[in-house]
Amino acid sequence: GMASAHERTPTAFCHATRRGQCVTQCVFASDDAGEREMRALVDVVVRQRFAFPERAASAPSSAADDDASAPSTSGAAARAERFSFTLTKEDGARVVGVARRVGDEALVVLARAPWFDYFWTVLEKAHDEAFRVARARDTNDGEDIEELSRDEALWEFLNRTIGEGAPKPGTSTTTPLPWTAFAGIATQSATLYAPDLKKDFNSGIRFTTLLDVGHVDALVALFAALVTERRVVVTGSSVSALSGAVHAANAALFPMSWQHIFLPLLPEPFLDYLTAPMPFLVGLHSSLLPAMRALPCEDIFVLNLDDGSFTYFEEDFDAMPAGPTTLLRVGLLREFERSRGEDARAVARVFRTFFSTILGGYKRHIKGVVAHPPPKDAISAESLWLDHDEFMNTKYGAMLAAMRGTQMYEVFVRRRLSMCAVVARKTGFIPQAEEIVDF
Repeated sequence: GMASAHERTPTAFCHATRRGQCVTQCVFASDDAGEREMRALVDVVVRQRFAFPERAASAPSSAADDDASAPSTSGAAARAERFSFTLTKEDGARVVGVARRVGDEALVVLARAPWFDYFWTVLEKAHDEAFRVARARDTNDGEDIEELSRDEALWEFLNRTIGEGAPKPGTSTTTPLPWTAFAGIATQSATLYAPDLKKDFNSGIRFTTLLDVGHVDALVALFAALVTERRVVVTGSSVSALSGAVHAANAALFPMSWQHIFLPLLPEPFLDYLTAPMPFLVGLHSSLLPAMRALPCEDIFVLNLDDGSFTYFEEDFDAMPAGPTTLLRVGLLREFERSRGEDARAVARVFRTFFSTILGGYKRHIKGVVAHPPPKDAISAESLWLDHDEFMNTKYGAMLAAMRGTQMYEVFVRRRLSMCAVVARKTGFIPQAEEIVDF
């Protein structure tokens, strides 16, 4: 079944080069505003080299690569790198860029839905045709952005997979590859599953690159830095491992989510972000580490995926409660030994258990604003508020105190108060039990 036009958010495809040029592109949007916004994002991705976040000088590129000796498509599939990055729009909404890169060229899908595996499969299937189309055009002048036209086989395939024909969440679709047509019938097709992220754990999130660091201390330190909203840099030499680790770090915060600057791959032109006074969670290619060291950055937590080293902030460890932190360590070790963290659901559950232990009792401290007027700094929503002082007098007060000032804690509490208000309006009672499943 097709999603109706009004609920479709705009998507785009582009074929970008390391030199900051766009070979081909197309945008799918149900209105002009959406189309304009998407074209502007494509432009940013291409020019700022979001798909090539290494230091420019260290790029494996030479003048000879640009002519006929461009990477051949046959052997290319073996060397493909899969990764994703994120752009944040003016209204705070995130757009993901899912990239499949071969040498000095990358195919990218931009979309609101983080269907990582789905889009990687689309790009893998489109790869040979996209490169054939690119070679068939004369792009030496570099100025013309080549729009794919609707009568091209590649456009037809993209329209069916990321455009109008994109499947609804939670459904599978089999789409013919129009360029394999023989006597009008496609001889090959792609079977794609669109995840329903309201129900399924996002299969594109993989914890393996984080667990590969090899020692649990590094992960606990990263987790503590995130929970207290520090400025966090994850660094490494593989773009795939790096972007995977940053997305996994964000997923580890569920049912909360990172509210600040979030750049799983930080392109070189954005290095100044690292001097920002607010929290951030970024992935920085190791070739840019010397440039970062030269900037006036203070108090950054850095985790290096290549050698497992990390910044030690003693106060972060002090705030972490002994019991739940021990369970966190044991759980992560168990998943590492069991499958190196391949079972992403199980790893996510380890982190979730930590939060349910710390935050699980919040419902007992919810009050109505009428019966109990709240203090000025209380987090409230829909005539309910959380008595944080009372909540902090519980077993895990130190951790709750450390989280109190964070935006993600505030957003979490607000959302939960709103959910409780819905139940309270129906039943007349603030829910105490399992009417709202949190963790």
